[in-house]
Amino acid sequence: MAVSLNVLARRVRDFRPVALPPVEHEQTALPAREVRKGMALGLLEGPLSQVSLSVASGSLGTGLALMLGADAFALGILAALPVVGALVQVPAAWWIQRHGSRRRLTVIGSLGRQFWLVPAILLFVPLPAPIKLACFLLAIALGQMLLALAVNAWQSWMADLVPAAVRGRYFGTRGALVSATGMIVGYGGAWLIDRSEAVGLAAPAYASLLILAAACGSLGSILLARQPEPAMQRSTSLCLSALLSMPFHNPRFRRFASTFMLWQIALGVASPFMIAYGLTVLRLPLHMLALTETLTALTSVLTQPLWGKLADRMGHRYVLRLCMLLVVPMPWMWVLSTPTHIWPLIVGSLLSGIAWSGIAVTQMSRLMEQTPTDGQCSYFAAFAVATGVPFMVASFGAGALMSVVGTEAITLTSVHFHPYVAFFVASSVLRLATVILGWKSL
Repeated sequence: MAVSLNVLARRVRDFRPVALPPVEHEQTALPAREVRKGMALGLLEGPLSQVSLSVASGSLGTGLALMLGADAFALGILAALPVVGALVQVPAAWWIQRHGSRRRLTVIGSLGRQFWLVPAILLFVPLPAPIKLACFLLAIALGQMLLALAVNAWQSWMADLVPAAVRGRYFGTRGALVSATGMIVGYGGAWLIDRSEAVGLAAPAYASLLILAAACGSLGSILLARQPEPAMQRSTSLCLSALLSMPFHNPRFRRFASTFMLWQIALGVASPFMIAYGLTVLRLPLHMLALTETLTALTSVLTQPLWGKLADRMGHRYVLRLCMLLVVPMPWMWVLSTPTHIWPLIVGSLLSGIAWSGIAVTQMSRLMEQTPTDGQCSYFAAFAVATGVPFMVASFGAGALMSVVGTEAITLTSVHFHPYVAFFVASSVLRLATVILGWKSL
């Protein structure tokens, strides 16, 4: 009995719910101790950053925009704003390559989360609705542009810090923690908003969430400032035009980026309308839509570490192909749902958690595999622009077309359907075409 208790006590003592993959036997740019420190801080920083993202996007972000008077066109703009910042990655790549300090730029860019305080103030300022909405969109745009600086620098930083052999496991674990945080904040925030609306306190509830997002963003910035940064190889002799033209002379990178250009168009034509469709057509309460996001996040928590292990073992491209195929039918889950039968939406949420968690693990790793160490930031910037601009154009275009068509149901050969449905179907078809056309380049 004593032996059994000793064994149990040892297992409890050695239990690690979140374990870092071993790096002692890997080739690392820093001493293994420093690499482990950086990876551990990254596991803490990721969930803090996700708090900001969960409040400013998804059902909460859309609900806030609708509260400030957003129409279909404004929703299209809002969906495109996260990738508008991709344009600033071009000069950022040149600056990083010239100066080599990625940590400084990442920390500065992460301060973009403080712009979430602007809509918290707008909720209580007596301004006309159009001006409030314009200020809201401007604040989100500026915040996203700053965050784009951080993304480019952070990707290059992590490519040097985390050994290639353990990236799948590490980013799988980090992604699971991020998804768990998104699940808690997304559903908890939506529950709070629904309850607050019932007693006329929706504005203070939204403001509280936005303040929480900014506070967590500040803590994330502090952790980023403490992560170790490996020395960077850079081509200081290259001018801006030469540095930025490097990716376009790499055929393998061009094919990879072209595939994701089409992919982002396929996503952009439908993404602005999904939450709005659920709120206005399916007439679902905000917390119910947040529940579907929670199911997605919970499934992601369970599957993301498994995808990471599988990717390290079989290769990231095989996992990426499979997960992109799983994403193809997801828009149909919105089409098949009705106000009284939302089970397709539930199925889609579970499938989304499985598929997108695998894409999250493998897409960045595949991008890192396409890029040489020298001039890496320019490749990341080129990829961000090549994928961000098509998504932005698709979202803007869909929003503009939707504002012309209107949101009233359409009858075609005795079949009634909402205009949003056409965009969902188009998105699914374009996703399938992208996977087929880009199969070899993924």
